[in-house]
Amino acid sequence: MSAPTHHDARSCDPLINGLLEGCTADVTNAIVDAAEVRRYAAGEIIFTEGEPVTGVFCHCTGEVAIELGRDSERHEVGHSRPGMLLGFREPERIGTYIVSGVARTDAVLFFIPIDLFLEKLHTSPPLMFNIMRTLSERIDGLEERLHT
Repeated sequence: MSAPTHHDARSCDPLINGLLEGCTADVTNAIVDAAEVRRYAAGEIIFTEGEPVTGVFCHCTGEVAIELGRDSERHEVGHSRPGMLLGFREPERIGTYIVSGVARTDAVLFFIPIDLFLEKLHTSPPLMFNIMRTLSERIDGLEERLHT
């Protein structure tokens, strides 16, 4: 992973017009200002199942696989599309990532510290709605896979 930079989070359309769609300027600015731009090469692990939750990732570009298991026993259970949120877990209830995220192609994601993210989530109905939409899409994808 290359060193994080903070200069182009506002240029990520899936972040601004996806996850943060409808949010107030205060919420948008707080999240964008705290977001670390992270670039991953194909095959790099973004976060690992079992690691403590330190933040969430907003998918901006590239392809990202969601996997269960570790090392050679990994199984792809889904994928993310730009604008989706990855790694969202409430640390008090579920303190570790329950899946892994792996870049399938070169990818750009924005890391948002979990404390700030939860603070803004509790005060922003649009942010909460956008997360519900992301989670619903993920559930739909899992159900579709179960039926095939």
